[in-house]
Amino acid sequence: HAGGNGTRFGIFSMLYGLHGSYWFSALEQRRPPVLLDVLDGADYDIQVYSSASMSFPEFRECAFVDWLDTVHDDFPHERVAERDLAVQRAFGDWLDRRGAQRAAGEVPPPFFGFVLLDAAHQSYDYLGEPTFLPEADGLDYIELAHNRTPELVEMVSNRYRNALRFVDGVAADLLEELRASGELEDTLVVVTGDHGEEFQESGFWGHTSNFTPEQIDVPFFLLGHGVEPGVERRPTTH
Repeated sequence: HAGGNGTRFGIFSMLYGLHGSYWFSALEQRRPPVLLDVLDGADYDIQVYSSASMSFPEFRECAFVDWLDTVHDDFPHERVAERDLAVQRAFGDWLDRRGAQRAAGEVPPPFFGFVLLDAAHQSYDYLGEPTFLPEADGLDYIELAHNRTPELVEMVSNRYRNALRFVDGVAADLLEELRASGELEDTLVVVTGDHGEEFQESGFWGHTSNFTPEQIDVPFFLLGHGVEPGVERRPTTH
């Protein structure tokens, strides 16, 4: 389960390990997560790459407040999918700089990297040809408010699936860049989502409208040295 049915509480819970209702206190006190405090104290290089603004929700004012110079979310592209690709390139450039340090005989510090890809968020953007058809040509929120026909559900959900397929490809390229840099074998990788997405399974569109399984269930993949292949069948949460 995610820590909520929206970005604010989902990301807050995964970084802080607290229920989303603590968001308001953390924001008021401008308090970063203990996790990042500890890693910073151990001289970790903390880097944040996001195609969505970290100013809203206000993660610059709580989670990343002490590391603002390492938050990269100002990619100028109009389309979200293009910003996701820009995030991938920026992350790869940072890995190249770490590689240059090693080539110069230096030992780069351990790192904590937070990467947010946003193309699968409403309104579901992607580049390239669609795989899943028929699909909606964008989202008409007035139509969604009055139309719940199976035909529209299929078209909107197919657009979401096409966006997910695009994001999966970007994530795969990020992992490949980690592998090529030699960093992957010493890195613990977590791939998850901040919230789920509903397509009328319980009478709602999207997220932040109800705590249905579709809106709060997310994938969670863990990869790293010493992590045995398998499936965790106990209940888990951000």
